[in-house]
Amino acid sequence: GINNAIFKFSAAVFQLLLGILADSQGVILVLWICVGISFFAALVNLPLIRHPRLGTLTDNDSDEGTVASLDDDIIQEQLDKAEYVPFKDMYAINETRAAVGLPFLESRFGEYSREHVDTFSSLSGDDLVFIRNKLEQRLA
Repeated sequence: GINNAIFKFSAAVFQLLLGILADSQGVILVLWICVGISFFAALVNLPLIRHPRLGTLTDNDSDEGTVASLDDDIIQEQLDKAEYVPFKDMYAINETRAAVGLPFLESRFGEYSREHVDTFSSLSGDDLVFIRNKLEQRLA
């Protein structure tokens, strides 16, 4: 989205500008400029340390409130129609269902169209990170 476009644009422009500056003024000056930019970025992000949602997780933290407010039947219907449902949402719902003895929601298995594969592969990055973090958390 917009964040990615700004990042790619600034990376392209500033690499060129820093390269031109290094050629004309020397590499040492450019290195110190990069160090200054890094310290500035650290200072700008310093207030985020106190933000309650951005701290480190503790055993008392829960994932409560992360699941979209959709009914289980609606999510199962989405899964049956091969629509994308974030794995984090499915995991939280299935955890809740297991606690009360209900069966898990299940994804549809079978053949998918190329459009489904492209959509799922573009959206699955966050799912893989979530699964990796959950596995690390359980194995720790």
